[in-house]
Amino acid sequence: MSEQPTNRIQVELPAEFHAALEELRTIRLAQLASVDQQREMARYFTELNAWLEEQVLQRQDDIQTLKDQVDEITERHKIVANRSDFMADASTDRITDISPQLVRGDLLKDFA
Repeated sequence: MSEQPTNRIQVELPAEFHAALEELRTIRLAQLASVDQQREMARYFTELNAWLEEQVLQRQDDIQTLKDQVDEITERHKIVANRSDFMADASTDRITDISPQLVRGDLLKDFA
């Protein structure tokens, strides 16, 4: 059986060693806090980027919908404007076609 030594040797370390060891512990805690903060920032920016991407896509859809509506209104306006022009031209044509007959007095001759 082996005997265990009962006398422990204690070494007295200089005060600078304890100060340096304490400084290393402080630096390690700051480093761990910094790593945690970086992880949190990476998570936050990842979520922010996803949210911004979603917002951009929604705004693009909104703009496309608005553009389509403006295009539709423009087309309807063109159709109405063309009808108005056609009706105005048709009214003018009838007046100019009938006027010479009325002036000559032979309007009924065309229907005989």
